[in-house]
Amino acid sequence: MPRENLDGMMGRYQADDYSMKVCSTIASIVPKVPPLVFYRFFEDGMRAVAPTATQAQLDAARALGKTEDVEEALWAIDALDTGDKGIAVYTGLKSAYGLFFGRSETHPNRFESDPQQAADAALKALGISYVISKLFAGSIPEKLAQFNRLPAGKHIMCYYGVAELALPFTDNVISGAGTVMEKLMDHVGKDSSARIAALAGAAGSAEAQTVFQSLIAQFNSVAANAVQHVGPFADKVKSIMPGAMSTTDKVAGLVATGVDMMPVWGFLGSRLAAEACAYRVIRG
Repeated sequence: MPRENLDGMMGRYQADDYSMKVCSTIASIVPKVPPLVFYRFFEDGMRAVAPTATQAQLDAARALGKTEDVEEALWAIDALDTGDKGIAVYTGLKSAYGLFFGRSETHPNRFESDPQQAADAALKALGISYVISKLFAGSIPEKLAQFNRLPAGKHIMCYYGVAELALPFTDNVISGAGTVMEKLMDHVGKDSSARIAALAGAAGSAEAQTVFQSLIAQFNSVAANAVQHVGPFADKVKSIMPGAMSTTDKVAGLVATGVDMMPVWGFLGSRLAAEACAYRVIRG
């Protein structure tokens, strides 16, 4: 499986990138989510988790960030930004368009009416699960506890709940009554399982499925929370959206040329990896 370098991935992003602006705005609206403070370098990520870390601890965490498990996890989550055949580019931009300019009443946001985006949302849930299995040590409950303690873990779940579920599939989240993830996987599960297997291999897919089963209730909870805040997002963040996103035709043009203006998963995933390495070294 290909591997990705942590420092290289973190270094792609700037404080004024759209990925940062959108994630920060979402975090500022959803209750009980910590503010998203930008950092670009591994040491800053380390300090976000352990402000009093020693140089020896920093060196140990940096070494952990170069291990095979961490670099494979980074490659997998980075792949969620590009997907296969441009699916992730398309769905990411379409979510952004809906977030900033509102959804069209002629395009109901249900799994049945948008199966491609539903499949993409399921793949990303499995991708998050796979990354958790690779970045953390211990039993599955221990891995999930570590993930949920980190600011980056909270930001990933918040973003997923808003941008991948509540925004594009408001109807399903509301009607699902706390079972939206089960309904999503029933609708597209086989397709997404095959895609994660192609991404992470058979063993990686099995790990992702196991972690995912333990995350279902949490995904349902964040979606139910996020759907209450979909309205305020558009009002607050329209001003930061580029003019290129102002019409559906322009969105389609960006998709056609393969331009992904918001590589959010590489941004959030690299932060999670840096914080996970720091946490594991500090906590032993």
